[in-house]
Amino acid sequence: MSAQDQTSKAPPEIWHIIFGCLPDPDKRRCLTVSTLFHDFALPFVFRTLHIYFGSWQRLTTRQTNRGSEPDASLRVAEEAQVARTREVLQHIAGNDTFAAVVKKVVVYAYATEDATTEQNLLVQAVPSLVNLRAFTWHGSLPEPSKDVVEALASSCPHLDEVSFSRSLTSWPGLYALQNLRSIAFTWDQVGSNVVEASQDLTEYSSLIEANTNSLQELSTFGAVPWTSVMPALQNLTCLEIHAMSSLTGIAVLFHVCPQLESLTLEPDFDELKHLFAAFVIGPTLLPNLSSFKWISPNLRLSEPILAYVADFLRPKKKLRRLDLDLHCTLEILPLLLSVVQELGTVEVLGMDLQTQDGPLSPEDAATVAQYLPPGLTALRLHTSVEEPSEDFGLWTNHLSKFPALRFVDVQDWSCPLVTLDEVLANPGEVELLGLNGQVRQIEKVGDRAEASLPWSKHKVVFRTAEDLGGEDREWLMRHHDMTMSLHNLVFGLLDDSDFDI
Repeated sequence: MSAQDQTSKAPPEIWHIIFGCLPDPDKRRCLTVSTLFHDFALPFVFRTLHIYFGSWQRLTTRQTNRGSEPDASLRVAEEAQVARTREVLQHIAGNDTFAAVVKKVVVYAYATEDATTEQNLLVQAVPSLVNLRAFTWHGSLPEPSKDVVEALASSCPHLDEVSFSRSLTSWPGLYALQNLRSIAFTWDQVGSNVVEASQDLTEYSSLIEANTNSLQELSTFGAVPWTSVMPALQNLTCLEIHAMSSLTGIAVLFHVCPQLESLTLEPDFDELKHLFAAFVIGPTLLPNLSSFKWISPNLRLSEPILAYVADFLRPKKKLRRLDLDLHCTLEILPLLLSVVQELGTVEVLGMDLQTQDGPLSPEDAATVAQYLPPGLTALRLHTSVEEPSEDFGLWTNHLSKFPALRFVDVQDWSCPLVTLDEVLANPGEVELLGLNGQVRQIEKVGDRAEASLPWSKHKVVFRTAEDLGGEDREWLMRHHDMTMSLHNLVFGLLDDSDFDI
């Protein structure tokens, strides 16, 4: 019996498991090995389809160069991406078998030239995507045509997850998308993210209300007319609110969504007193909360503010993921992490450490590490500190010894707290490492560790859970700039003296 015959007799379920374990490059190579391997690899390779209406890298480079044309290689790469997009869309429209394996479409709308042809091809292809479950539209050059939205609504019965740029909230016809489990309006990597207070949000409100019975995850912004859409939020398990311009009814919102498991807040400073008031009744709210992220990088975490945070967190016995993008000093850090220790459930942790009181010492490194949860699997540590002493040893003496720690992202604006050489010399169990904008896989080869080449900037910016190696890591780095292109240095710090608390 030939090897081909033996291969073909293996149960399909076994091959599905095998192909699922293969690295992406090997899956793509299997497309050309044999008809059998092609058929098994196809659903994995084209499960997610990337559509390019231009090059994000070329557009951002032109903006950086104040409109002048960047290196010719970027133009050539963009032309190749767009040409490939046209071929794929035409193939989808003419091949139902191929179209049926596509479960997610991601559009990169960063065109420097007219993209009408590509958008028309997308409209023609969508009716063939009968198994489409997720649709993401990055950017707004161009904005999605009304025909695209209508095609998604009428032709994709399994679609339950959509994500658009924040600038598209008033786009006409969005309410036609129904039976959605997840709706997100996200930060645009290029262009305006400002939602004017006067902007008409009728379409947006209609979209939320049209999905009252199915909506479980919502990522939105503070301009939402909460009063009108609140009844539609009763089934939410995940809520993200950015640029929260009004927190007057935040406690009421918590009562409406008692089953929330994940909460992200990015409040305007003037509204923080309402958030603190909601924290006061925290023990009775959100008993199922397992993930909490608070983004206020210009807010100094003082003891009075920490007291409110602690009162809110302590009763959350299911909390696994905590990310606090606040200005935290080395003096306050032990108080914060002692609350985390009390919980005993946190495995994914993000924090920002700031100090200007002199160089960090080995004792400071020990203080940081002492209060970290022993079962930590993922850590985000962003700092703005003075240069540490040569024997600081945060990685070598401490972080490398955490037995479950697989992912670490460290960004230090002024000096290296952790170096690649330190990690390679003593890698511990880390698999993926972000250091000051460069993300690398860490692999053990025999008795040594090797680092991959840094990810491309495009991959870092548009990273997915699959890229990062899991939902926990994606959640931890969500809404954080991993490229260090946006230097989130702290200006105009606010502390408890700025609020009536």
